[in-house]
Formats: sequence, C-alpha cells, structure tokens
Amino acid sequence: KSINLEPSFFHILPVIASRLCNVIYANTMLTYPNGGHGMSHYPKLFSTMKLGPYTLRNRIAAAPMGAHGSPDGFLTPENAAYYELRAKGGAAIVCLGESMIDSKGTSHGRVTPLDDPGILSSLVNTTDAIKRHGAIANIELLHAGIRSGTPKPDDPVYGPSAGTSFYGKKIIEMGDKEIDCV
Repeated sequence: KSINLEPSFFHILPVIASRLCNVIYANTMLTYPNGGHGMSHYPKLFSTMKLGPYTLRNRIAAAPMGAHGSPDGFLTPENAAYYELRAKGGAAIVCLGESMIDSKGTSHGRVTPLDDPGILSSLVNTTDAIKRHGAIANIELLHAGIRSGTPKPDDPVYGPSAGTSFYGKKIIEMGDKEIDCV
C-alpha cells in the first residue's frame, strides 16, 4: 500500500538524521544496568581515523542521498543546508548523492551535472557548508549506463557495451576515446 507524504515531511528528514547521529553519540556515554556501555561492541566508532591526508573525527559516514536541486541539477541553498545538517549531526564524511560525470549518461533529471562548469559555485557552497562543521565532503559519481535516459527521444544512449537500455533504447557501445573522456 502506498502512502502520500506531505512535502513538509521531507523538510524534517535532515533534522531527524541529525538528531539520530546525536542520539548514537549520546548512547556511547550511557551506562546500562548490566554495567555495559552503549555501543561498547563498536569501540572505535567514535575514535579519530587517518584517511590519506585527512583525519576523520569519527568513523561515521553519511550515505549519499539524492537531495536533488533545481530542474537542471544545480545544488540550491536548501541542498547545502540538507547536507550541512549531516555534518552538524556528527558525521565525519558527508557524501553528496548522484552526481553525473557525463550528461550523456544520466538516469533522470535533477542529477548534479559535474560536466557543466556552471555547477562549480553551488558545489563550493555545499562543500563549504559541510566543512564548516569539521566534516569531509565526498561525492557519489554516476554514469547510468543501461539505465541512461535522454532529454530528447532521438538522443543516443551510451554505455560500456552495446545492448538495450532499461528504457528500450539501443545502447551505443563506447569506444576507448569515449571511456577515457568519461
């Protein structure tokens, strides 16, 4: 059975996620009646960790979620706030969701177009919001391949091998040059 959720429900999701991180952190401080401590079987979860040149404040990563922005995929101030709440809530790494590396390989509209130079300022604003709370910004790279859609019905679909796309269109196999470009 499907349910209809009011649009306002989606505005509280980041708050719930942020509070959940705080609850998990608080549980590490609690003592239980049996003398144990919350999360004691994860002793390193809240310890720092070196990852390449970065020192993470803990081992919690906020998974990539599609907080889709404007119709052309650009990140909005609301998107920046959405990701910022994850950093503020305690995640050491905050991953921006579905960001296409090649506009010819998109699965749907509103996916962040990394091959569009116009995206840079909204990416910088979003990563600055994440870093403001001591977290590291990360990004989920996407090329939809067999699930690629196209803005126009006659546009070609490209993938690593020939076949039929999820939407019934012929997939044009990418050559070495196209793969290197992507």
